[in-house]
Amino acid sequence: MAISWIQKAVIENPNAEDEFLLPFESQNLPAEYKKYYLAKRQNFFASVAGFRESWDLYISFDIVFLREFADLMVAGSPTQMFPLMLFSNAHAKMRISMELALSGCLAEAYSVLRDL
Repeated sequence: MAISWIQKAVIENPNAEDEFLLPFESQNLPAEYKKYYLAKRQNFFASVAGFRESWDLYISFDIVFLREFADLMVAGSPTQMFPLMLFSNAHAKMRISMELALSGCLAEAYSVLRDL
């Protein structure tokens, strides 16, 4: 049976689990899911470090979203609630899609963004 790249990464770095998983995750996640989650988290950290310009752009975009939330929180009329809900939904989907994309789940990230 061929060794997967996840198992190879863990063999090459036996402390990977201690580095990337929280103690709660190490104690409570099943072994198979732990391998998946470990790889996903390693991909996320590597992507943030390797694509720093994209990460900084995303953070700037998130700051703009949060400023817009501050503007919408001042209730001027009851009709403002609907745009606030739409804006909140779009922001949540952007955050989820960026996390997925940086974790190496590009198809899932695209799917979430397509639902905007």
